Formats: sequence, structure tokens, C-alpha cells
Amino acid sequence: MRSSLSRWRLLLVAVLTACAVTLTSTGAFAAEPGESNGWAREMENGRPAQADGDIQEARDPRTGQLVQIWRGWSDDSIYVSLNNNQVRLWPAPSGGTRPETRSNPQIIFNGGYWWAFHTGVDRRVYYARVAVNDGVLSLGSWFQVPNSVETPNNLSVAVAPLPNNGWYLAYRGASSAELWGVYYNGQNGQWDLPVTVPGATSNSSPAIAWSSFGQALVLVYRGLDDRVNVRRQRYGNPRWTDSEILGGVTTDAQPAVAFANNGFGQVAVRRPDTRLSLTTVNEVNGYSGWSNEINGFTARYGPVLVASLATIYLIATSGNGYVFWKQSRQF
Repeated sequence: MRSSLSRWRLLLVAVLTACAVTLTSTGAFAAEPGESNGWAREMENGRPAQADGDIQEARDPRTGQLVQIWRGWSDDSIYVSLNNNQVRLWPAPSGGTRPETRSNPQIIFNGGYWWAFHTGVDRRVYYARVAVNDGVLSLGSWFQVPNSVETPNNLSVAVAPLPNNGWYLAYRGASSAELWGVYYNGQNGQWDLPVTVPGATSNSSPAIAWSSFGQALVLVYRGLDDRVNVRRQRYGNPRWTDSEILGGVTTDAQPAVAFANNGFGQVAVRRPDTRLSLTTVNEVNGYSGWSNEINGFTARYGPVLVASLATIYLIATSGNGYVFWKQSRQF
């Protein structure tokens, strides 16, 4: 997304800055604390990035290496980049066909590797390992998520990394509006059986984030009435909290959520007028009221949020498919 030097300068500021946040359910900010007054182009190998959807990314916190993934602007192919320089088209396996998707592929970093996920044109969900060997991307084979995990082929899944090399995958069911979730056990390499999130329904893809501060999963989704819903789950406890509705805006697309390292996070949505709105949430309950993105960016799709320590970044795609980013929150 941005050069390693500039990114880590921002992270140094984040480490040295503390920000008190009072959460209520009313009111709005002129801007989110720390929000940049301007957008930067997403560049890949010296050229502006263009995607039919959103660019997703994950960083190795040990080395700072950044891997990004997206659906091509003019095709359904999957593209991957390393540090905004090396760009790879995901190849076809020997004797097979190149993987294709009609939704946003996802990526996380966990257990020393990146893990990519995509919804196939057959509605099945697939995952693959991504490694960096001697500065070169190594793209593994795709495996189907077992136990009939399927979603409409125009919807993406949402994935959050968990302790002990595991992860949690959330998705909308293929045959109903129910939202489902499934755990992957990184210790034994086994997938649990998928279960519904009680009472959660949506016509869009959900979003999910892991808060390391309090060991909590935070699920955000667009309800059938277009309002923004938040559910929370403590690690090790299978029960989701009741839905908290973040009133004040509606959305017509997939929301975004990311959590900083202090138990606070941010939710971003695209409103029906294609502008973006932001709010601060915490891992227990409550939100700060909505503020409008201060530059008036018009988004083609729902946005993406990415957290690094105490800083959150916003990624959005314009009407012609070009991708931009900015810092959207500083804690």
C-alpha cells in the first residue's frame, strides 16, 4: 500500500501517541481523530492499482513484508503482490485451470505464512498458503473448505486470524440470508463444523476482526434493513452477544472493521449515496457516532480497513476501479 519507510514512521507515531476515547451512541465528529486530509494512490509495480472490488492486505509484523490480493479489473483472475512491487497472477495448477472469482479474495497473516481465501465461481470457498522465499512470492495450491461451506459466488468471505495459528471464517449462506461461521484449528489442522450466528441475516458479505487486547472477535454486517449491526464473541466462548445496531447511517454494501492494539477499533461503510462514513467502536459495546469521510470520496464498493498497532488505514476503490488509501484513525 505504502512504502515500508513511510508506514513504519506512522507506526512509530502510533506507539508514542495515546488517545482517550469516550463512546456514546449519539453525535458525530467533523473527522475521526488522526484522519488524514487526503488520499494516496495505491501503486503496484510502479503503476496505479485497478481492481474489480477491493484490495485486501496483510503484513508480517516481524519483517514488515506486505502481501496484497485482489480480483482483476478486466477479468476474474486473482492477483497477488509483495511490497507493492512484485505482482503475480495466480497460476493454474498443473493440468488444471486458473482460479477465478467474482468477489473479493481475502488474505491474513498467521503462523508465519499468509493465507488466501476466495469464493469460487462454483460458490465453494477455497484457501491457499502464501509464503515469501528469498524475496519471492510462493503461491500454494487451493483447497476447498470442507463441510459444505458455500456462499453466493458474488460474495466474499471474511476471515480473522486467531491465537495458536487458527482463524475464524464468516460468510453468508448460499441458500438463505443467514450468516455462518466456522473455526479452523491451527493446532491439529482441522475445521470445525459451521454454525449459524443466531439472528444474523444479510444480503451482503460480513466483515470480521480480531481484537488481541481483550481476545475478542467482532463481527459487523449489513442487516436486511440496511442498518449496521455489530456482534462480539470472547475467544473460547461460542456465544455471540446480541446485535448492537450502529444507528445513524445505512449502507448498501459490505461494511469494514479493524481493531487497534488497545481494544478500540473502527467501522467503515459506504452509504447509499456512495460516500463513506466512519465510527469508532470497542470490543465490549458502544460506538462514537458516525462521521463522514472528510474528503467526500465516492466509492464503487464497500471499503476496507487495516490496522497496524494503534493506527487504522482506509482503502477504497473509485468508480473507474483505481484504488486509494489514507490513514483513517489514530488511537
